[in-house]
Amino acid sequence: MTARRRRWDLVALSLGAISATVSILFAGWLIVWFQLFGDRPDRGDYAMASGLYAGGLLWLGIASLATWLADAPRWLSWWCWGSTGLFAILWLSASQNGGDPETPPASTGTDTFANGLQSALLSMPWSWPVIVALVLAVSRRAYHPGVETER
Repeated sequence: MTARRRRWDLVALSLGAISATVSILFAGWLIVWFQLFGDRPDRGDYAMASGLYAGGLLWLGIASLATWLADAPRWLSWWCWGSTGLFAILWLSASQNGGDPETPPASTGTDTFANGLQSALLSMPWSWPVIVALVLAVSRRAYHPGVETER
């Protein structure tokens, strides 16, 4: 395996993981905390954010697995594992706040967990290189077992 192929694998993984983290964090914040005209977040807002955070948990879980399989640099592994933990906490928090009896009911029927999850997985193509990096890492392990990759 050449160093050039490994470098592109890590570039794809880095860009996918970092862009997924930043964009999903921003989208979740925007849905819950950016309310116009003094409105409070309702159950639909929390459901949508919960779906986004679950999608982020899935993306960063895949990225964490890819960093482990690809023997990625330590900073990238820490980023992926830390972001996975952060999304788990945010997902639980949004789910709990949405179930609070004091939270007003959803104002529209379109703010659902499924729509948030779909937005995180399908509407953010800059996160898709994580899948490519995972496939490349798995193929490297399958076709070159026991061979240490160069750093």
